Amino acid sequence: PSTLVTVAGVRVGLVGVMTYDALSLTLAANVGGLATTPLVGAIVREGTALRARGAQVVVVVAHAGGTCGAFGTPEDLTSCDDTSEIFDVARRLPAGLVDVIVAGHTHDAVAHRVAGIPIVQAFSWGRAFSRVDLRVSPSTGAVGAATVFAPQEICAWQDPV
Repeated sequence: PSTLVTVAGVRVGLVGVMTYDALSLTLAANVGGLATTPLVGAIVREGTALRARGAQVVVVVAHAGGTCGAFGTPEDLTSCDDTSEIFDVARRLPAGLVDVIVAGHTHDAVAHRVAGIPIVQAFSWGRAFSRVDLRVSPSTGAVGAATVFAPQEICAWQDPV
């Protein structure tokens, strides 16, 4: 459910979660033996344990997503489906526990900040990629700024020849 890795000298905790719906929407062979629990409880449990182990940054990798249509301002959620599962999760997490959520499942895009947490999702099928830049203090390990970028299409057009 989680792991701690070091990237460029920063201890990064990764928490993996999956929406319950995914169990019924994929091939049974892909999810055999997996169990799901409520997302918020799992994230709080694993994120807290990672922080206790020294994680400076906590990233949630979620097979639970959202939907937005415009990406000009990360704080502007007017183009988003405000009932998105991952938005509800972000709003229910303790402040400061999670630094970034990388979402999926809905095959749409998100590049927004919900309850102070940057959330990115890059459509589906490798069509685009998402990016969040975090500024981590080398002296304290605290996350300062987080810059959210709009999803970047990998190949916007392909020559049929």
